[in-house]
Amino acid sequence: MKKKPLIEVGVSCSDGTDIELSVESSTTYTVLLEKVTYLLGIFDTKYFALQKSDVWCDSKQRVRNGDKLKLLARYLPEDASELIQSVTIGLVFAQVRNSILSGSLACPADTALLLASYDLAQQAAENGEFIKECPSDGSVLPERLRDLAGWRDKLMRLTRRHTMLCREEARLGYLRVAQELPGYGVTMFSVSNKKNTPLQLGIDALGLALYDGHQVPPRVTFGWAEIKWIAWKRGRVLVRPDEGDTLEFRAEGGRDLLTLCAGHHELFRHRRQKEDPLRIHVTALAHARRDRSRVMRQRLIRTTEDLIGWRSKAEQTSDAASKAEAAAALFAEKANIMEEEARLIGGRAGALENELHALRQSRAALTARLSDTERLAKCLAAQEDVSSLSAQIDRNRQETMEGSRLVQMELTKLRSELESLQRGSESPPEEFHSRLDSWSKAQRGRVKSRVNLFEEL
Repeated sequence: MKKKPLIEVGVSCSDGTDIELSVESSTTYTVLLEKVTYLLGIFDTKYFALQKSDVWCDSKQRVRNGDKLKLLARYLPEDASELIQSVTIGLVFAQVRNSILSGSLACPADTALLLASYDLAQQAAENGEFIKECPSDGSVLPERLRDLAGWRDKLMRLTRRHTMLCREEARLGYLRVAQELPGYGVTMFSVSNKKNTPLQLGIDALGLALYDGHQVPPRVTFGWAEIKWIAWKRGRVLVRPDEGDTLEFRAEGGRDLLTLCAGHHELFRHRRQKEDPLRIHVTALAHARRDRSRVMRQRLIRTTEDLIGWRSKAEQTSDAASKAEAAAALFAEKANIMEEEARLIGGRAGALENELHALRQSRAALTARLSDTERLAKCLAAQEDVSSLSAQIDRNRQETMEGSRLVQMELTKLRSELESLQRGSESPPEEFHSRLDSWSKAQRGRVKSRVNLFEEL
């Protein structure tokens, strides 16, 4: 049997994984999707479809040689908890993250920061690292929010809350927050009603929603539980609700719209049915894997924290040792300086002792010279006293001699007068007695002065 020719096909995933396949030329996109999901190990294949040039591939068409396709989640789950496989969670997470960062899915600033905190947590858990700081370029935020004041501090405060999460838990947390956004998982179609009023029809996991332009919230909604059937007839979409008349829409790409509605309705119905044993088993395995991942993540964080603590203690010990070595070196230097100072002080002390000895000798010599000077001064003083005394004696002698001369002259005069009186009268006159008394007093005064002068010698 002749083999069919093979063609080359490339498939890229939202998480950056690229797959190159060689398939038969008769392979349809449905078969190719099965091969790709098998290679990736995807269990929940119902969420995914192939897209070519931003158009969903028709499942019945054949693959062409050289096709470049994308594997995307065409039907996002109603609740992120439905995703049980790690690979499925990773692909859906990457697709939603790219939509938020590119701006195609509108997101408020506070919600964007919370989503970015889960993104940082899953990156740290994937790399087995500890969350230290946020990217300086703001790559985890939409570009319009990267100039937001103080976003780094807010982001780090939010990220520290998710330190203990494993990678899957962080990604599921991201998806749980994202699924609350108004545009999450919504595919928009331009339609018009019977009055030709332009409307927007949104289709998601919960049902149908009619928007007046792009206004949010929608004007009218129909849940999948409220819809009996949906059909495509003559370029019109027919929607039959449980109550009321059938709704008719004119829409472009009505077959894609119908396929999307059928897929969402099937998933809605499947979620409300009892799960089959295989899915229950896979879900249990997924929960056990997440529990193990969480425990390993917590153990890794504790080990990292212990390692950081030990490293900090080691650095402190090293710093203390360095400080002790520096202190020891400083003490040794101070000891050397003190020894040198002691040597210099010892030499100075010897010099001072010599100077002190010389000063003592000088003092003794000065004391001896002072004694000699005092003796000389006493001698000089004694000589001066003797000279003054001699002068005084000479003055007194002269005065005495002068007094004696005067007395002698007076006596001679008195004697002559006495003789004359004797010759004239026997009793001396009164004038003679008065002169004699005055001479006796004068004589006694001179004697007393000489006595005093003698006692002073």
